[in-house]
Amino acid sequence: SPGGCRTAEGGLGGMPRNGSAHGRGGELPSQSEDFARIIVENLNEGLLIIDSGAVIAFLNEQMASMLGYQRDEMLGKPLCDFLSARDAELVSKTLSSDLPCVRESGDFQFVRKDGGPLYTHFTVSPVQGDDGEFAGAIVGAVDITDRKLMEEGLRRARAELEDGVRRRTAELAEANRRLLDEVQQRRRIEASLQASVRDWDITFDAISDAVSVLDLDRKILRCNRAMAELVGKPVEQAVGLTCYEFMRWEPAHRRLCPVERMKKTRRRETLVYEFSGRWFAITADPVFSEDGELAGAVHI
Repeated sequence: SPGGCRTAEGGLGGMPRNGSAHGRGGELPSQSEDFARIIVENLNEGLLIIDSGAVIAFLNEQMASMLGYQRDEMLGKPLCDFLSARDAELVSKTLSSDLPCVRESGDFQFVRKDGGPLYTHFTVSPVQGDDGEFAGAIVGAVDITDRKLMEEGLRRARAELEDGVRRRTAELAEANRRLLDEVQQRRRIEASLQASVRDWDITFDAISDAVSVLDLDRKILRCNRAMAELVGKPVEQAVGLTCYEFMRWEPAHRRLCPVERMKKTRRRETLVYEFSGRWFAITADPVFSEDGELAGAVHI
């Protein structure tokens, strides 16, 4: 038989060589006492005894029931036949190890007869013969499947939550990036518009003709520098005057105003008019809103 068992976490272990129950020359001790069998059969945990090759020599009814087998279906079978692949490999490596045995506990995953998992918390105590050689082990197993499934459910829920947080964080980061792009684009547009306004103001004031924009009441909404000079007021003071105020129309002549005629014809109207000893060719062009309504005039 192997000289010892691996002591790593979850491995098949045993009690120290000077602290185990003894039998005869490497054989398992007798379990024939009635009171001991009564105790074993009434345990709430599964119990089995394996020999030095990890073959099942004994198991109680609880152990067989936990796995969904009849007891005689498991007797004489290798323990590894009822373990998950990972734990079966761990047991095999342990039995081939020459490390000293220690009593150990951990978690084993058994495979039930129906193929489902049986998660257990186990305690392994080695049994040694009088010669000190490893003769087998007593394995106690408590069913912790419900706890394991709950833990697995919590792990999945946490993983899903973390994945959801990661996705949401990525979505928010993308939304923030798009928002920043939009803000930067708007700033570029605003800067372009401001530059266009400055360019227009320069162009507007560079026109030598007196130009103004009027509303339907013939009040100046905006005018260029030439118009302000013609009126004899700063641009800021010219705004708000009516065209007949700065042109000094006589009441009798106001019917000749090209703006008044333009409001009726909705097209360009012109007039040649003497003002302050100078003759002016005056035009009034209609300005329409987006819905096609007459909104004002360009007075030149």
